Amino acid sequence: DIIGFLGGWQAFLDVIAEASDGVFVPYRDEKALDSQYRAKYLPGEPADEHGTFSRESAVTFERVLPGPIERVWQHLTEPAKLSAWFGKNSTIELRAGGAVRLMGGHIRGTITQWRPPHALTYTWNVFGPDNGADAASAYPESYLTITLEPRGDNVVLRLKHLPVLERFEKQNAMGWHTFLDILGATLRGEPVLERKDYMTRNAARYGVDLNNLAR
Repeated sequence: DIIGFLGGWQAFLDVIAEASDGVFVPYRDEKALDSQYRAKYLPGEPADEHGTFSRESAVTFERVLPGPIERVWQHLTEPAKLSAWFGKNSTIELRAGGAVRLMGGHIRGTITQWRPPHALTYTWNVFGPDNGADAASAYPESYLTITLEPRGDNVVLRLKHLPVLERFEKQNAMGWHTFLDILGATLRGEPVLERKDYMTRNAARYGVDLNNLAR
């Protein structure tokens, strides 16, 4: 851009007198000059180029599930098994860059890490029932990561969802606790209760009012 040239030209002009006398002038860093010109002519642009640090809120879980690891991975990824614990009409395109559609498109995303049967990460975007294929989510994009690690005859599942908006933290934890309860019961061959039964129990666990959910 034009503004970007100003600091360079000033640096050249500043050394003309010395250079015309035959004095070698070493390169001078133009960052300070560039920042001054940008502050003067582009007041809306931050003058400080240093990075800033923040800590994003996340919800994490760890569960020990019966193996083998390939069986657990199937329940995380194969549509028939995924829908049993995550909700009807849930599909994952089994490849890096594949499309994710959960609960009939309520959740949509793209796989960013695909390392079967050890790691799965995908973007997480929330949509309403009337949002079309090209709609933009009204909520910030987040990421879900699930890793599996063999431990004897069992498998350690670690789940992390981030960032999570503060007003959704308890609801998010309640939801994932419910999903993992259903997954665990399925893998152990136990009777699987109605989703609302798990949800009611976990709402009490995290202090969530099911009649007054955050939106």
